[in-house]
Amino acid sequence: MNEALRRMRGQPEQTAKLYHRLGEVYEKLGRLDEGYRQLVEADKALPGQLMLRIALGENRFQARRWRDAATHLEGIADHVAAPNYPEEVALALAHGAMAELRQKRPERAAALHEAALRLSPSHPQTLRALADLAIERGDKLEAARSLRLVAESCGDPAEQCRLYEQIGDLHLALGNMAAAAKPTKKPWPGLKPTPWSKCLCSRRRWPHNGPRAPRAPLSRPRAGSRTSWSSPRIGPRADARSLPSRWSKATSTGRRTCSNRR
Repeated sequence: MNEALRRMRGQPEQTAKLYHRLGEVYEKLGRLDEGYRQLVEADKALPGQLMLRIALGENRFQARRWRDAATHLEGIADHVAAPNYPEEVALALAHGAMAELRQKRPERAAALHEAALRLSPSHPQTLRALADLAIERGDKLEAARSLRLVAESCGDPAEQCRLYEQIGDLHLALGNMAAAAKPTKKPWPGLKPTPWSKCLCSRRRWPHNGPRAPRAPLSRPRAGSRTSWSSPRIGPRADARSLPSRWSKATSTGRRTCSNRR
């Protein structure tokens, strides 16, 4: 290692790459602090490089050093090379926002999320985080909007179904039944919409997860007939003229079943 560094003296770019690679190796071995020291040396050899700043911030984020992580990741959205790496920068900004939240600074976290969306408007981690922040503020409509953007760009049908279910729950909490049923109007590829449609229908009838609707009462038998109200063979539309005989048969069947169980 020392010999390689001596050969690279006067070549800051190659020296920074070597330290960066060595830091990644230490991180894979679980030695985050040693990896951080190597990344610091890389940053000294080639200061201001975007990917090195991201690596430093991600290292501190994994080590749960929230203040250091936020310090390294702050302002990377304004870096001149940020538009060339929109997804990497957006993910790093999302982690920086999480570090700010750990320090009880939600206003800084919101600013980092907005910067991430400017670079990658459909970044899923950022949109989910914004939905969580909106729910904490009580803004369910904004949370549903963010989750819908995630669902529309999601490639996993099962995850997309779960997202639409969360959106439906948010709209049902707001009392907006039409918006809760909106996901069924545009089926997504690779997943049958029938179960979700049935789920929405049941939710529209009972938005607060209450008891199911009672069944229609059975037709009343004729007076004087020996009948049982608990017979499973008589439906709500049974013919009144056949009630006595059908009720009697059902009663005898029920008695036989009870005696067999005994």
